[in-house]
Amino acid sequence: MHDRICIRDFSSHVFWDVDRSKLDLKKDSDFIIERVVAYGRQSDEILLHKIYSYKKIKKTVTKIDYLSENTIAYLSAIFKVKKERFKCFGKKPLHWI
Repeated sequence: MHDRICIRDFSSHVFWDVDRSKLDLKKDSDFIIERVVAYGRQSDEILLHKIYSYKKIKKTVTKIDYLSENTIAYLSAIFKVKKERFKCFGKKPLHWI
């Protein structure tokens, strides 16, 4: 892990609904990875790769409950994983009533 990067370095909109000061880069890694791949900018993704290993990110993204089809396609290409290996592949999002 890169000691000089902190949670405040990520775009604030990625963690709009939580108190970022309570997030720990190590303990909350799965949550942070999920949020960045779902809502982050390219600069956030670059930070993510500076903090976590390729293997850690790859393992985490395949376990996420929901990602857009475009995000799955992108991550599939980046990590060379078949789309079908993503837990969320083929799932439709729940919509507000």
